[in-house]
Amino acid sequence: MEHRGFGYEIRRAPRPGEWIWTVHAPIRSEGKVAGDRFFAMLCAERVIDAWCRQHVADGAPAAAPTPPTRPAMAV
Repeated sequence: MEHRGFGYEIRRAPRPGEWIWTVHAPIRSEGKVAGDRFFAMLCAERVIDAWCRQHVADGAPAAAPTPPTRPAMAV
């Protein structure tokens, strides 16, 4: 997957209901969350956004605010 030009991946953790996210930015980051896959994606994208905010002077893409809630699912 990709966000703002940086790759990241989401994997299932050994325990049910947990996910591991890995960001492949200039500095590799990894974390584990309890919840669903969408929440793990949000966490990884927030790490990328935070890195972009800190490195705007270096030419990093501008970070847009991450929505605080999950979009409604169509039924």
